[in-house]
This record gives sequence, C-alpha cells and structure tokens, in this order.
Amino acid sequence: MKITGVICEFNPFHKGHEYLLESLRSRGAELIVCAMSGSFVQRGEPAIADKYTRAAMAVMCGADIVLELPFPFCAASAEYFAAAGVAVLSATGVNTLGFGSECGDIEALLAAAGVVAGRDFAECYRRRCLEGEGAAAAYFRAFREVAGHDMPSGSNDILGLEYIKAARRAGAGLCFETIKRVGSAYRSGEVDSDMPSASAIRKLILTSGVGSVNRYIPEAAIRPLGAAFERGTAPADIYNAERAILAYLRLGSPEALRDTAEGADGLGDRLHRAALCSAGLDELLDRASAKNYTDTRLRRAVLFCLADVKKADLKRWPDYTLLLAANRRGLEYLKKIRGKTKIPIITKPADVRALGEGAARQRYLSERADALWTLMLQSPAPAGELARAKPVILKGD
Repeated sequence: MKITGVICEFNPFHKGHEYLLESLRSRGAELIVCAMSGSFVQRGEPAIADKYTRAAMAVMCGADIVLELPFPFCAASAEYFAAAGVAVLSATGVNTLGFGSECGDIEALLAAAGVVAGRDFAECYRRRCLEGEGAAAAYFRAFREVAGHDMPSGSNDILGLEYIKAARRAGAGLCFETIKRVGSAYRSGEVDSDMPSASAIRKLILTSGVGSVNRYIPEAAIRPLGAAFERGTAPADIYNAERAILAYLRLGSPEALRDTAEGADGLGDRLHRAALCSAGLDELLDRASAKNYTDTRLRRAVLFCLADVKKADLKRWPDYTLLLAANRRGLEYLKKIRGKTKIPIITKPADVRALGEGAARQRYLSERADALWTLMLQSPAPAGELARAKPVILKGD
C-alpha cells in the first residue's frame, strides 16, 4: 500500500495545497497522511486559524489523516521541523514523502541533499560563517564551492533538502516525490495570481476579512474557515499580544531568556535590552536585528522565550502526536495500526498522562503555546480552549 506523507502548515489551506494533494493522489497515493503544524508555524508566528479547522479543511480537500506536528518542533528551524515531521510520519507507516518545490526535480534535490549532508560542505559553511558571512549567504556559497554549481534555492527546495536529510539520517527508508509549485512564490505577500501564497492570503484576510479570499480557497474548505471566524478561533495575529510580549521580555530575567532554545550567543540579552526601550513588536525586532539574526530567528526566539522552550526540547523525538482530523478511510487505517506506532497517536491531551515524563514535558510546552495562541485572537479565549476540542471526523472518503 502506498502511503504518502506530507509535512505542512496549511496556514491556511488553499488551492495550491489542494493541487499538491491531488497530484500526489494521481501518482498512486492510496492514503495521504499529513503532519501539520499546530498553533504556531515555522516563522515563529501564530497560525491564522485554529489547528482543528485547518486540519478539517485539508481532509475535506484530499487528505485522509491530519496529525499535529507538535510544538516546539513546528516553530523550529528547518532542521528540527523536518526531523520531527519525518519522525511522526514514518512512525505511522508512511513509505513515501511528498512535497512541493520550486524546481520540481527530485533527482536534483536528492543530489543536493547528499552535498549538504557531507563533511566538506559542513566545514566550508562553518568557515564562511566564522569569516562573518550571514547564514543564508554562507549556505549557498558553500554549496557552490563544494559542488561546483548552484543549488536549488527556492524556499520549498531548501525545506525539501531538509526532509531528505532528516529521513536519511533517521534511516526511515522513505521514497521521495516532489511536485513543482504553481502560482505565486512561497513568501510573496501580494495577490498576483489565481493561486496566491498563504502569506498573501493571510494578509488579505487581516486587511479585508475572510470573505475576500473565498476565490483562493477550495470550495469545500470555505465553510469550515468561515465557521472558525464566526466562533472566534480565527484570525490570530501576533500583534494582538504585543504588549504581553513586551512585558514578558522587559520583566523576565536576562538569565532565564539566555537559557531558552534561541537565547544563546547573546540573543536573549539582546531581546531583553531591546524590549526595555521599544514601544511595539516591530520596533523590538528592528532594535534586536543584526547581520546574524534573521527576522525569522528573532520571531522564533521571542516565541521560545515566552513558551519556555529549552535547547534540549528540540534535541529529542516527539513523544506523541495528536489526531486533528480524519475521514473514514483514515480512521480504518488508524484502527489497524492502533497501539503499534513508534510515536503514540492520541485523540485528547488528557491521554498524555499514561505516556511518561518526556510526554509530560511536551504537553507542558504545547499547553503554553496554545495558551499564547488564544491571546493572539481578536477576542482572547481561555487558555484551555483548544484542550477541550475533539478531532474532526468526516464520514465520507
């Protein structure tokens, strides 16, 4: 049985994502399992809608099972994001990993992954960073120096390389398929095609309302997204909590900030000092910025400070994953593998009690993340709002 896995954010699910799932299905996927970011995404920002809504949208448009890519991995750098996603999917029996890419050339990506996983590349990259090059520039230039040609350089190309590296490192034995991206560029903030990026869709939602994006969302997914807005579990926006963020960074001890996952090499102290003289989040990020601190790393550092994420939390495998949504075909498969998965699949946070100390730590971090996320809604919700939610189950295939 060909079981295809997808590591994703679906923030929100749109027609480009539908195209990806349809393309994977046309290549013979008999079951599609998604490992999807929960309340926060890789840029260290809140997902625009709650995780159950986004998962339901995916199952209504081609996925069979959506599992949570747990916090803090879902908000971590590409290496940890990819490793956790591969771990969750391979533990559930996935044998093929599918992803979108700008180049659409799986052979080129497999070859490039071999280069960036090698010692020569690691040494060259480290040397360039020590010489003062920014991390991104050093990465691409090191590849060219070692391989003799440029690497696939799109955002999804780079993420695809990390998926391949993570699977090889874990000995997951996965096959890989890539689908060439269509529509706007991944990070494009403008609605410049019939398939704009998720970034552009989020921007349009926040400025013009959810109804303004209906033409870019698959028809089956419009209703659940609209329902989330009606009940108040969307939209989430980090700026709704910027005073709370500034207060935490101002009043927290520099030592505690320094001890968080992204707070080393002076960044924790830098955020504390910046918070003391900043009146808003943008000013904070601007004051804390430096050549070796990208905007994404700064946002991630802020989030990890607030959520109390330590470096050790990223060095371990996920201890469990939460079922967010499934259809009838997905449920039948889950029944077959019940109790046999290397990473337990739970349906409610209370199930964690039976899983041990590591799972308790993961639940603690997840609860902090969800509590933060509910503060970022237009009308803040209680901290335990998401803990009471149940998986979305669709009766059809």
